[in-house]
Amino acid sequence: MLTNYLATAHPSQPNYIAMISGSTKGTKEDDESNIDRKNIVDLLEAKDISWKTYQEDYPRNCNKKMDIDKYVINHNPFMSFKNISTNKKRCAKIVNSIQLDKDIANVSSNIDNDAHDTNMKFGSNWLKKFLSSRIKQKAFNENTMFVLTSGEDDGASDNNKVLTVLFGPDFHPTSKSKTDKTKYTHYSLLKTIEDNWVLGDLGQNDKKANAIKL
Repeated sequence: MLTNYLATAHPSQPNYIAMISGSTKGTKEDDESNIDRKNIVDLLEAKDISWKTYQEDYPRNCNKKMDIDKYVINHNPFMSFKNISTNKKRCAKIVNSIQLDKDIANVSSNIDNDAHDTNMKFGSNWLKKFLSSRIKQKAFNENTMFVLTSGEDDGASDNNKVLTVLFGPDFHPTSKSKTDKTKYTHYSLLKTIEDNWVLGDLGQNDKKANAIKL
């Protein structure tokens, strides 16, 4: 457990933007942003590394509507970047989470299941059900690390600390401690992905962020 992991902003959307681009520039609210800069997709594709993001209740087809039933675009940062939302080939890699059992990568639940519009008990029950049927599958436990985190806290604290846990049947951390008190942010998660696949960086806040100690 990362006990000093901090989100970067309020409300939700800037945090998701930060996770994949190293900056919150281009968005301050939960809105229909059209950001024109590089993001994690550019780094991955430059190294010929495949990617996908799984968005619960996402209607597919490069849909830019702000919200549809329980799906909200502000929890899907990929659609906020012009070089993804206007590129049909890239857009096709933003899929509904029902495809997750065929693949695995980045997952965002809907606003009920992530406890945004419900509560922690509701979200915990969903997570337990979601993982219990998958955690023993080969695709989910071989060379795989799960990162459970939140976009932001409830606004009650000044530091925006969020629960973040690393786990998985095939995840073997180098430290014997079950907690890590190092200060991390959403930029740290991006930095960790960049370092793991030797992607380079985006020249934003990811460049100097602490990579998560694995």
